Amino acid sequence: MLERSLKPEDILVVATHRPGQALSLATSVIVMQYSGIVADNEPEKLFPDRGSNHNNPGDDGLSDVA
Repeated sequence: MLERSLKPEDILVVATHRPGQALSLATSVIVMQYSGIVADNEPEKLFPDRGSNHNNPGDDGLSDVA
């Protein structure tokens, strides 16, 4: 539902320890660890294997990302 209400010029900031759903909306991702930025890139470049497990939609391959 959120996807339908967002316009291209909208900015949505999501802070989460469970990035799977947020990544489906993201055009840019900033990963933080211990209060510092450790990565800043497009989701496809940071998580190239996300969503590759089509047999188990709940497994986005990000269980070890926090």
